[in-house]
Amino acid sequence: FYPAFYFEINFIEYFWGAAMGYTWENCEYDFESLKCLVPEALVSVSDSLIWNTGHE
Repeated sequence: FYPAFYFEINFIEYFWGAAMGYTWENCEYDFESLKCLVPEALVSVSDSLIWNTGHE
């Protein structure tokens, strides 16, 4: 059990944070481009970030 929104405990929060950061940096502020950008953002998160934060 992980408390909601405690990124120090719940490693998936690091993944979402990295994906949101990518989206904010590359956003063109229209919905159509955002629909294309979200899958790119999810793929942009490195495997090492997921691996390192998941095993702390």
